Amino acid sequence: MTTLAQAAVAVLTVAEPGDKTRLTKGFSADWRSGRIAEVGHAEPPVRPARPAKPDILPPNRMPRRGIGAAAGKISLLHALAHIEFNFRLKPAKQTKAAKRPVQP
Repeated sequence: MTTLAQAAVAVLTVAEPGDKTRLTKGFSADWRSGRIAEVGHAEPPVRPARPAKPDILPPNRMPRRGIGAAAGKISLLHALAHIEFNFRLKPAKQTKAAKRPVQP
């Protein structure tokens, strides 16, 4: 028997987006139908799996969407999640000002 928490961990450990989507839709259907009935508890991975070489497009190659519609709001949240995730993976760059000693 799978719990909702175990299903979520299973999704987080799959790297390929298509597989992740199929798994999510399957678990969602299982939850709605009652095949998954317990929330449960499961230890999430330290980092979610991601593709070895994700497609990263420059902003000018991304589709334009207004933020008034639901699709635009979803797109904006998705973009912010990518920015946050990638920002946390890169080491911070030091500026010249950061290297100078602080004056008392």
